[in-house]
Amino acid sequence: MDLQNLMRVWQEMDDGYSFVPAATEAEIEQTEAALGLEIPAVLRQLYLFSNGLSVVEGNLQVDPLQDRGKIIGLETVRSLVEWGDAPPRPQEILVFGGNGSDEQFGIWLPTVHRAGFDDPIIVIGEFDFDMLAIAGTSLVPFLYGWTAYYALMYEVDARILDALGLPAALRVPERYLDEEAFARIRQHYDPGLPDYDPDPYRERSTVAKLKAFFEG
Repeated sequence: MDLQNLMRVWQEMDDGYSFVPAATEAEIEQTEAALGLEIPAVLRQLYLFSNGLSVVEGNLQVDPLQDRGKIIGLETVRSLVEWGDAPPRPQEILVFGGNGSDEQFGIWLPTVHRAGFDDPIIVIGEFDFDMLAIAGTSLVPFLYGWTAYYALMYEVDARILDALGLPAALRVPERYLDEEAFARIRQHYDPGLPDYDPDPYRERSTVAKLKAFFEG
């Protein structure tokens, strides 16, 4: 698995998916200065391909670095998260996108000491940071699993599934796609996940619990 291959797959799935021109190094540095943090290298690499995107029929969205029209960027998202009506939000998670519905995706910022976890991906239930779950040991396996599941759902050409490296045994018809099927796909791409069916509403992890897991 690598991000460049996945980017090519997204481009081949050309049926209305939205890409934005790549961000520049200067734009990334400006955003980092505004956020007061360094964007993790793997997420930075994604922005150097596309400064925000919406793929698999909008079920995977990455926010642009800065506000663009009616689409808010990382800086605004972080401001809303930190200074909204709710209590102050954690500095440990940078929200960078979502599933086009009620769940957001964030990347864990502190240095991770637990073996096998490299910039973990966190799924957040309705911007409630008391409803968290680990959705990826790193960004690339998370994106592969998410893309493969929805590629099956929308019955893309087999060559796309080949490019994603999805085994034949996991290529079930759309009518059989359920949480168990998604869990098997996640397990294939990200075998180090502590739970192959991460559900923030069920797990209700908090930042403190995640810190104990990653640093323990």
